Amino acid sequence: MAERIPPPPSTQALNTTTFVPPPLDLSLTVAEIIDFHQTHSPNHIAYVYESAPGECKRITFSAWIRAIHRAGRYVRDLFQLPEPQVGGVKPIISILANSGNRINAFSNSITLL
Repeated sequence: MAERIPPPPSTQALNTTTFVPPPLDLSLTVAEIIDFHQTHSPNHIAYVYESAPGECKRITFSAWIRAIHRAGRYVRDLFQLPEPQVGGVKPIISILANSGNRINAFSNSITLL
């Protein structure tokens, strides 16, 4: 039996109606969790960054996930990889980007779905 991930703090998404937490029973892969958010939390803000001094840019899960899939298709075409088949072997390509002095591997990794 798979171990459970500890539950998030009770304050997680407490004051929002746009976020639905994914199951934390290890039944979903990272790629499936990303797609879970596309279905259940599309309007929730995934990222906020300063695009210009004093100006914040907000990116929803929906916009972020569309970009992930678009990037995955671009990389698949670039390397001439076949369309993934149900039950077939899927290549994994990871892109690690340095953002300032910190490296955020999770948000900059792409798994071809």
